[in-house]
Amino acid sequence: YNEVLVRKLEEKNTELEQSIKALQKAHDSIAELNVDLERRVRERTAELQAALDNVKKLSALLPICSYCKNIRDEKDYWRQVDEYINRHTGTQFSHSVCPTCYVKHVQPLLDEMGIGKPDKGVQL
Repeated sequence: YNEVLVRKLEEKNTELEQSIKALQKAHDSIAELNVDLERRVRERTAELQAALDNVKKLSALLPICSYCKNIRDEKDYWRQVDEYINRHTGTQFSHSVCPTCYVKHVQPLLDEMGIGKPDKGVQL
């Protein structure tokens, strides 16, 4: 009876050793595949980043009207520059008149309307 038990234990032990070897081989194979997968993910991520950079460069080319300076958006609508930038970046604009445009555009209108120059305290 003891010999039968010892033989069965030895058989089980042999089976377990074979199972452990098979599991170790599977583990090594999975680890190797994981390393390869991580390498491929890094390469693909770099490719996608390069593609995204190209898209950003291409989207930075804005079709702008030579006359009114409106910009054509992705839906083929023409929008004012400030509206376009606001929609794409959230940037808020305040409007003013630069000194050159004041002299060129605003002052002639004021002169035509008989309105004098602004007080010295008014900043252009």
